[in-house]
Amino acid sequence: MSIGSWVWSGDVAATVTDDYGRKDTYDVKIYSDGLHVGDAPQTQVSGRINLTPIADLGITGVLKYFDNHYATFNPENRNNKTRDDAYKLDSVSLLDLHAGYSMELSSYNLVFGLHILNLLDTAYASDGIDGKEHNAETTKIFYGFGRRINASISVQF
Repeated sequence: MSIGSWVWSGDVAATVTDDYGRKDTYDVKIYSDGLHVGDAPQTQVSGRINLTPIADLGITGVLKYFDNHYATFNPENRNNKTRDDAYKLDSVSLLDLHAGYSMELSSYNLVFGLHILNLLDTAYASDGIDGKEHNAETTKIFYGFGRRINASISVQF
């Protein structure tokens, strides 16, 4: 579990100088005080249930919840005093299912695995780059993967 309330503290005033000639300088004022930090959900909660219905068979369900996720933004672009937060992505819950079966074969242990990620095929925004108007129309949204199924076999010796 991770519950945060990350905000930028303080505005910034700076003079930017050219690294080479040191002749070209300009002043920058960044209005970031109180804006939420973007690029990661500030609330993340995960829980799991492990079941062993028969010997050597394990089934695990994992539920993950993400909330208070603001789109990433470049603080340098915050050069007016409006104090509009970056676009806030919708919260999302994702369910994964994992199963594994182990068996002995000669002197080896075989483990067969089946993993279904995003079991419910939930459509969700996994990340975003804030747009000029800080809304869904101007923010570049990146969507998360749909349902994925992975199978595995491992040999332990």
